Amino acid sequence: MKLQSLLFPQTGICTEEKMYFRRNGTIDFTWDKDYLNMFRDSSITFDTYFNGCSAEKWFKYTKIKKIRIFLHVKGQFRITLMRKEKSLDGTMTKFLHEETFGEEGRDGVYSFPFDTESNSGMFCFGLLCLSSMGSLYDGWYDGEAAPEDVRKVRLALDICTFKREVFVTKNVREMYDCFLNNPDSELYNGLEIFISDNAKTLNADDILLCDKVHLFRNKNTGGAGGFTRGMIEIMKCREERGITHVLVMDDDIIINPDSVFRTFMILSLLKDEYQDAFVGGAMLRLDKQFIQTEAGARWNKGYLISHKSGLNLLDVEACLYNEFEEKTEVKAFATFTAHESSGSVNVTFIFNATDLVGTTVVAFESLSNEYGVVAIHEDINDEDQTSYLPHIGTTATDPNGAKDVKADEVTQITDVVEYTNLQVGVFHNVG
Repeated sequence: MKLQSLLFPQTGICTEEKMYFRRNGTIDFTWDKDYLNMFRDSSITFDTYFNGCSAEKWFKYTKIKKIRIFLHVKGQFRITLMRKEKSLDGTMTKFLHEETFGEEGRDGVYSFPFDTESNSGMFCFGLLCLSSMGSLYDGWYDGEAAPEDVRKVRLALDICTFKREVFVTKNVREMYDCFLNNPDSELYNGLEIFISDNAKTLNADDILLCDKVHLFRNKNTGGAGGFTRGMIEIMKCREERGITHVLVMDDDIIINPDSVFRTFMILSLLKDEYQDAFVGGAMLRLDKQFIQTEAGARWNKGYLISHKSGLNLLDVEACLYNEFEEKTEVKAFATFTAHESSGSVNVTFIFNATDLVGTTVVAFESLSNEYGVVAIHEDINDEDQTSYLPHIGTTATDPNGAKDVKADEVTQITDVVEYTNLQVGVFHNVG
């Protein structure tokens, strides 16, 4: 299954060449075409932000068994497969395989597996042109997975907007051209778009390009209210339209459609233990597209801390640093629109508590809107905010304390149950 396509610089999205490939020698590429012409002894590598393959994450979170690179070329080349990862003293490169392939003047599609004992870091490759002139037309990373391991996914984009007509119209058109109007795309029947128009200014003729795009004129209830409206509309038709996941998307961004495709593929191949996990992306600056704003963030009690902010993604080492996953504190969110001044909302915390057995945990909360944090509740001694994670241990013997118990018609076993960290004054059952 295709995991991600090779991407080339594209006007209107991103033209920072070294985020796509690094070339050496005589190579012809212009933004108005989506292929490369290479001349003899020129070389190109794809250890880059857009075209490196995050192998460690694919193998950790999904059910794929092997990754291959497919290339559509014309001419003869030598390919070098590599695995790269960041080490304490720089970049570690492991060369996995090298092979000559193709014929002078003939085009074809070729595939090469990444065979390695370790899947850490990034898979990438380099090409050396051996013909007088060769062309690289297309390529993609492919994942090997059993048919029964592929989930049925239908993704809903939830866009909240306020007077961002240019961005939203452009992004909807990109999704339409690449997926919604492309029967050859895996997302042709796997994507819907829901837009909450808080300003009521979008031109429906520019937005409603097909029946998979839905526009809702919404009150200006801010970002939280707009996204919530989108989710409400999605939930109304979820069963009818088979929607399985929601992707919340800003209205003032430039998006590469392949990022949506890669998200779709990750969700389609997720391991069972991650089926309810959140998937987060990275954000780059619009003015300097090679500078990363963040790759995930930590809420930190209302003071947002961005991960990996300011990385220069033209640098290989920065791309490899992105492969590291940051630890974050336990957190949970709920979005809602208050229809009365007083009320309640459920916030569900989901986390791995196996290391917390025998301890007590206290929930802290903060309430925020589009203007910032408006209320905080952080009281370590608040009993109503406290949960107990008790531990029990047992010792089972016969009435005389022996571990060997005789099997009679009437047999008695006494089980002594010892406990720690139970809530005092509360009735419990044990059995």
